Amino acid sequence: MISKSMRSVTGFFAREWSVQLIRQTPCCTLTLKLFCAQATQNQDSLSRRIERLPKGEPVGSAFRSWMRDGFPVHGGDVFHSINRLRKLNKNKRALQVMEWVIRERPYRPRELDYSYLVEFTIKLHGISHGEKLFSRIPVEFHNELLYNNLVIACLDKGVIRLSLEYMKRMRELRFPISHLVFNRLIILHSSPGRKKMIPKLLTQMKADKVPPHVSTYNILMKIEASEHNLENLLKVFCRMKEAQIEPNEISYCILAIAHAVARLYTATEAYVEAVEKSITGNNWSTLDVLLILYGYLGSQKEVERIWTIIQELPSVRSKSYMLAIEAFGRIGQLNRAEEIWLEMKSTKGLKSVEQFNSMISVYCNHGFVDKAARLYKIMKTSGCKPNAITYRQLALGCLRSAAGLC
Repeated sequence: MISKSMRSVTGFFAREWSVQLIRQTPCCTLTLKLFCAQATQNQDSLSRRIERLPKGEPVGSAFRSWMRDGFPVHGGDVFHSINRLRKLNKNKRALQVMEWVIRERPYRPRELDYSYLVEFTIKLHGISHGEKLFSRIPVEFHNELLYNNLVIACLDKGVIRLSLEYMKRMRELRFPISHLVFNRLIILHSSPGRKKMIPKLLTQMKADKVPPHVSTYNILMKIEASEHNLENLLKVFCRMKEAQIEPNEISYCILAIAHAVARLYTATEAYVEAVEKSITGNNWSTLDVLLILYGYLGSQKEVERIWTIIQELPSVRSKSYMLAIEAFGRIGQLNRAEEIWLEMKSTKGLKSVEQFNSMISVYCNHGFVDKAARLYKIMKTSGCKPNAITYRQLALGCLRSAAGLC
């Protein structure tokens, strides 16, 4: 039987990884790397100034203060800002940035500027506004990048038929279609009722001569993992290897979690080792997965090591605190879990039912029903409404305590 917490883990990381896998700008990877390398050399970045703007403050004030301090506005500064704002889900501010760039022209706008402008216009104002904007963009920028971003923006709205029409137009113009477009189409067809369309999408991908990409295989593996189908998951992984596509840390995270859910811990350990070998930098989502997996493998030393790395990141998310609490609780380090709970309370505040549930689940799993009940009362008085998971944990805690299982 699959545990509740592992179900929630797979659901959470399905959403987190989907964002990483599909929300990139197609056809400009090298350009963006060069721009971002330039932007990140200066720690007092334009991006930070934009993020710190008070609500309602015009974005132009950040640009003006930047230029007053003697810094020119480069494409790298803007693109770094856009990627940061996208990650923070500040779409309105991102649109304001691009509107300022197109209006004030601190440099000659490029196709990437217009593609971002189309993307965030559709996000905030809908497809019809995006199409009108698209028609007004100079024809010289009507290239593969702009079309790919237009299609992805339409797919983000779930409008498949219109997206397919634009893809047809791209074929007529002989513009390459990005693998990111097919990634989004596959995700939109990942539900059980629509999954039968995925082989046809892969066939079309091949017909369009779209090179296979690791992110596409990761999405296919995640679909099988979500259905707890290990056999098909491993078949997709084998196809990826046969296509000579190198798995990345996300690939191995998906495999490790799927085997942990199935309680195949020997295989889980092997895939966790592969994650550690393939990890690039301090990716918070991968570190969170490792925190969970080492908790399930019962490795106190590794849980401590990963939590130390997470604490050294510029910002520790509330989700990471919750996962650390659950991981230490799982390996029996109740005092350590309580320490992290108090740290989260002081640094992040207690704003969500999920925060309370993380500590309640630890208490209930160890039979400390009285402590869980006290925390439940604090939750209610703080304005957080208990949910089904809260009551399920409390009920299981009472049963465990009564049966003497703890």
